[in-house]
Amino acid sequence: TSDWDHDNDGVPDEDDKVPTRINMTSSSILWLDALNPAIFKGTVNWLSADTGVFEPAPELPVQITIEWARNGTLALETVDVLTAADGTFEVGQFLLPEDLIVGPNTTYNLYAEVTEMFYHDGSQTEPIPVRSEEYTLELQSHSDLVCRLLLEKKKFCLT
Repeated sequence: TSDWDHDNDGVPDEDDKVPTRINMTSSSILWLDALNPAIFKGTVNWLSADTGVFEPAPELPVQITIEWARNGTLALETVDVLTAADGTFEVGQFLLPEDLIVGPNTTYNLYAEVTEMFYHDGSQTEPIPVRSEEYTLELQSHSDLVCRLLLEKKKFCLT
């Protein structure tokens, strides 16, 4: 069975954690943007003891995690947000250059998880592979932008 089933008999009992199911949608690109947060949306359902079917799970804490795809190390975790009455959640997170690296081999895995694990089973979504890009004009001061453009021009002239 799973982590929720205390006595491992496959039948929900009083001593079992409530099974939850979580899903999330995301763009395949995480934009580093100082003006607009990245928005992550999804839903959480739990197994109703009364009906035996999965129903929207209100007021459960959800957290978004971004980790390096190459080695699974943590890049960023959001604060917990509570699901709404209909089981939906929405997390806004500003992504800045000091949080994520932009480059050709910088793939991340993004997932959401139910973080309350004493009563619920703490389920998480399947990892979503994403890459990061930046809005350089919004993230850099004028002098930094000029220096970067000059360096790129110099590199272009040398090749």
